Amino acid sequence: MDNVIFIGSEAEGYYSGASECVGVFVDEEYYEKYKYILEEAFLDRNHGELDGKHSEVYGDLIVRDTRGIIGIIEFINEKDVDFAPEHFTDYADESEVGFESLIKHVEVMDGIISDKMSGYRTCEIVLSDREYKAVIEFISDIRKEGAE
Repeated sequence: MDNVIFIGSEAEGYYSGASECVGVFVDEEYYEKYKYILEEAFLDRNHGELDGKHSEVYGDLIVRDTRGIIGIIEFINEKDVDFAPEHFTDYADESEVGFESLIKHVEVMDGIISDKMSGYRTCEIVLSDREYKAVIEFISDIRKEGAE
């Protein structure tokens, strides 16, 4: 799960403050090969009535390099990402060379990430500064042991 790129669109309603981040994950190799197709599908994406009825909110292109499944999960939680393949397939230009290969890759990546995420849980707790430091050190030690 190294060298995985998220490409998508993120938007925030001007009045409501509601936000949305949609996109897909691809290997860095696919991103480099199909960068134009991927970026074109998410550039100036209309996020619909994010700011209320009859509003139009346009998103900003976001490209994020994520490292490992933990980095992917942290990013998904940070942005509340919806990474369903349809966010790409419904907007991409099907006449582009390599489109079918890219679609298959996006669908496979969705399945892999969804499967891997099922083995992890997120937790939000309130800690003092001292407790926070101890918990971070503890988690760091666990991850080091797991990598050995």
